[in-house]
Amino acid sequence: MRQGIGAASLVLLVIGEAGAGELMLANGSRLEGELTNEMLVVSTGSDGRALGRGVQLEVIADDAPLRRDAIAAADPVGRVSRGQRVTHVDTIDRRLRMFNVLLFDGGHWVRVRAADGSEGWLPAGMVRETR
Repeated sequence: MRQGIGAASLVLLVIGEAGAGELMLANGSRLEGELTNEMLVVSTGSDGRALGRGVQLEVIADDAPLRRDAIAAADPVGRVSRGQRVTHVDTIDRRLRMFNVLLFDGGHWVRVRAADGSEGWLPAGMVRETR
């Protein structure tokens, strides 16, 4: 009987809401936010730091098309080239791992806005955060 009450208490503790505050990642980065009945998805740069909307990125690929959707076969909506500064808008990780085995690799993509106002998706490996 005591084990049942203890397990129920543990479940209630795990299901309870998280309040406003700050999330500290293992690498020391801090992410402010409110975690109330929401799913948390954290996008990280190549160095593991959290990327936020509006972060300035630099294109490191020679020349790359901005894609309409986060898939290599999507229509291009613009172009960026090496050294060009772009603004981070969104991120999607289309890789599926289970038990540390990659089952599907749809890529890790970053949606960016170029200086001319065009927006599109790039593979995340084609950009890096500027400092």
